[in-house]
Amino acid sequence: MQTKQRFLFFCTCFILLLSFSGVKAQQRWSVGPRLGATISKITGDAPNNSFLPGFTGGLYVMYSDISHFGISGDILFAQKGAKYDYNGSKFIQRINYIDVPIVARYFMNLKGKVRPNIFLGGSIAFLLNAKAKDRTLNGVTQPDVENTSSFASTDLGFLAGVGFNFKVSKARWVQTDFRFQQSLTPIQVSSAPDRRNTSINILLSYAFGVGKKYRN
Repeated sequence: MQTKQRFLFFCTCFILLLSFSGVKAQQRWSVGPRLGATISKITGDAPNNSFLPGFTGGLYVMYSDISHFGISGDILFAQKGAKYDYNGSKFIQRINYIDVPIVARYFMNLKGKVRPNIFLGGSIAFLLNAKAKDRTLNGVTQPDVENTSSFASTDLGFLAGVGFNFKVSKARWVQTDFRFQQSLTPIQVSSAPDRRNTSINILLSYAFGVGKKYRN
């Protein structure tokens, strides 16, 4: 319940933020859906695991006036985890989060049909659920195990990467991000070994300008 309440709280704050920002600087904001793919693994005291593909999707918002700097944030459903293979045991550890990254961006050019940018920021992810699935032991199939209680309710992290904004029409942008994201805190309960999420993300969004057109 606490995770759901936090998610609803974040959504409410996000909507209010858009409402108030639209009054002050509507022409500088863009919003839109965001979809992408993730490959993740668990690093730290977590041997014998490899990258696991997953899905990421949600809502994107960015503030950028006619300058080199901007800021963006997302609310994303993010699949993370890893594949394990050791001592005759194989399984997939899937961990699902609501991930909220916020980054500062530096745009290479002031305007144009293509605006490449680099970014750096932080994230907080709220645990939804976790499951060990597709389990086999010495070639024998085992039942899935729901293990949400083994993981911390939040995951603090940092991320960095490069993005490209492509103008497709008036106040319409296709935006692509290539990100590296790393946990800063252990992802399991305090008594567990120090294990952390590491992921590489490719995200695509279609952004709509909000409010009046910005004038030079």
